[in-house]
Amino acid sequence: MIYAISSFSIKQTIVSDCSFLASLAISAAYERNFKKTLITSIIYPQNRGGKPVINPSGKYMIKLRINGVSRKVIIDDTLPVGRDGELLCSYSNNRNEMWVSLIEKAYLKVMGGYDFPGSNSSIDLHALTGWIPERMSIKRNNPTFNESMHFDRLLNGVRRGDCLVTVATGPMSESEADRAGLVPTHAYALLDIRKIMGHRLLQLKNPWSHLRWKGKFSEMDSTGWTPELQRALNYDRKSAVQIDN
Repeated sequence: MIYAISSFSIKQTIVSDCSFLASLAISAAYERNFKKTLITSIIYPQNRGGKPVINPSGKYMIKLRINGVSRKVIIDDTLPVGRDGELLCSYSNNRNEMWVSLIEKAYLKVMGGYDFPGSNSSIDLHALTGWIPERMSIKRNNPTFNESMHFDRLLNGVRRGDCLVTVATGPMSESEADRAGLVPTHAYALLDIRKIMGHRLLQLKNPWSHLRWKGKFSEMDSTGWTPELQRALNYDRKSAVQIDN
């Protein structure tokens, strides 16, 4: 069921549920970093140690919070595939794992099916974790938006394990999106946040597992990525060029 809980193994396909997968990714990252079973604990059946296991009959229960109440969502293990046999739903890059596909199937069953119009991470994270959502609108040209204060609040919350964060883009023109390497009206998982050497940096994961950021501190930015900064963040720009994940 779960070989290794990891945000990096989650891969979105054609289902338009990026906010849910971004939410799933940061929940998986939280479980890995803080050793608290946010995701592992919601999949049944489980063994005596509380670890989810494969059910030979193909029947599973996923525990979700729906309308503020914990609900048992019953599913089977049949999944949609294309003509070439490739999964059309989201899946784990560790092909022997089932947890990504099954949790997604349970959530979309509640939401009406794989023909999903999209959601937002506030709804999705609450369904997965039961944590109270809060939405922050980033408007840098607004005099009431205190950029430094909001960044420090997020930084402290993520470091202490007090919050899970996703970041969403708004509408953008095609040329803007292409220049930045971003997807319009799309959700990203915030995996890390740092204040270092005078910079405020976010590490984001695209649920698609491809299409890179092209701005400052992309892997092509030789000026921003000084040797000192690469060492401090354990980042190798040359190896990052090789794979778009």
